[in-house]
Amino acid sequence: MILFVSIFAGLSVFIFLTILIQKIKHATPYQTKVRLQSLTETGVRFGEERRTSEVMSTRDWTTLTFTERIINPIRDSVQKFFLRMAPRAIFKTIERQIITAGKQNVWSVDRMIFLWGVTITICFGAGLLIFVTTNLLLIQRLTILLVMTMTGILLPMSYLRRLIRERQEKILTQLPPFLDLLSVSVQAGLSFDASVDRIIKRASGPLPDEFRQMQKDLRLGLSKKEALREMASRCDLDDVYLFTTSVIQAERLGTSMGKTLVEQAKNMRERYQQRIKAQALKAPIKILFPLVLLIFPTIFIIILLPPLINILNNLDIMP
Repeated sequence: MILFVSIFAGLSVFIFLTILIQKIKHATPYQTKVRLQSLTETGVRFGEERRTSEVMSTRDWTTLTFTERIINPIRDSVQKFFLRMAPRAIFKTIERQIITAGKQNVWSVDRMIFLWGVTITICFGAGLLIFVTTNLLLIQRLTILLVMTMTGILLPMSYLRRLIRERQEKILTQLPPFLDLLSVSVQAGLSFDASVDRIIKRASGPLPDEFRQMQKDLRLGLSKKEALREMASRCDLDDVYLFTTSVIQAERLGTSMGKTLVEQAKNMRERYQQRIKAQALKAPIKILFPLVLLIFPTIFIIILLPPLINILNNLDIMP
């Protein structure tokens, strides 16, 4: 019971901090790799901080809100501390996961690390408080402290990975009908880019959003090959990699784009059907656990309890 309470407390803290940070300030929009990440990330961050400090210095102290006077400086100080403590290698990993989750226009790496650090600190502090104030056995208190700390460490990344899985499932679901529309448009006489523009104007979801970002990359100067590879990298799915590779090969070799898209649409539809069949075959195994843990005990109680009571009564064991 104590372990469930500890996990629930950590989850509540994580949800509260996520909502609070999103309400306080949103991250700056994500730009494509044309911005030369390695050269401009530090400069952009410094320029934003400088502009913010200049605006704050020109305003009268009495006109600032409570959030601007108290909460934002404390949050920025804590965020800088966590950014200094975080390993350098984790920044690229978190940025990659944020982009794959489709949250590059909402979240940033700095905000995610800040949320991660605050969640770990609060969960560890709650576990330490329980460790000091309760009269449980030492092993129980150590278990609670360990569970609370691990909850704070794993919750943010688990939540981000869950968003990635949900988004990838939506992309896999939208890919076959999208390719059907694309192949029909190309066979009707439109070019590949014109067909994509025509479809994404009337479609919504993660896959059309990725094609919109691809079109933006093309307008910013990237070649079609680079834009398609960037889109496949953002989606991080074998089906999307296969589709983009086929389009790149058709562009380079000069083969018919219409035939290539028709074959890809057929291939993606078959892969999607095979994936659905595989999930259906896994269903009996997944049903086995709730059957054994929940349904079978109830059936046994309903069926066996009355005869057992009669037997005990006949043997004069029951009072």
